[in-house]
Amino acid sequence: FLLPHPERTQCSMVCRRWRDVSNDASFVFHVWPVEQGALVMDESKLGKNHFRTISDALEAALPGDTIELGDGHYFVNDPGLIVNSPVRIVGDENEPAHVILEMSGELVWKARGGWMEGVTIRRPRIAAGGTPSNQIMRIDGGRLNMYNCVFDNSGNIGHCISINGKKSGGSWERAI
Repeated sequence: FLLPHPERTQCSMVCRRWRDVSNDASFVFHVWPVEQGALVMDESKLGKNHFRTISDALEAALPGDTIELGDGHYFVNDPGLIVNSPVRIVGDENEPAHVILEMSGELVWKARGGWMEGVTIRRPRIAAGGTPSNQIMRIDGGRLNMYNCVFDNSGNIGHCISINGKKSGGSWERAI
């Protein structure tokens, strides 16, 4: 048994066979979108490493694991999500508009590493009451690398992203 990060990552550099094993599908967690019945799905019908919510997948993930989001919508209610482990969150690598996180709270990234790719994060289009005054994402002392992600805080008060802490940040490419 190897921890996904850093042991599994280091072992994957030894040879091609070890790299293939370290990227085995058993290390990938799949989250069902609302359109595929995630919220009403019976727990007993979920396969191994399949989850109804992103928060359930984050609770089960070890550092270095991948959380794969299929095309569709994912609703995240207040207070939102807190990411404490360096994980990879992967949506549609080519078109982030296909994977949409509807955040009524905020995504707080505290992990010292991580990767997000092909995801659109926005406020719900159907809103009741006032507009949230917090940002969509807050990086609190952590580091997050992003590729091809979209942040949309239209019609709400506050920034899309805030970065707090001296060592906070990351490398962002095609993040708008």
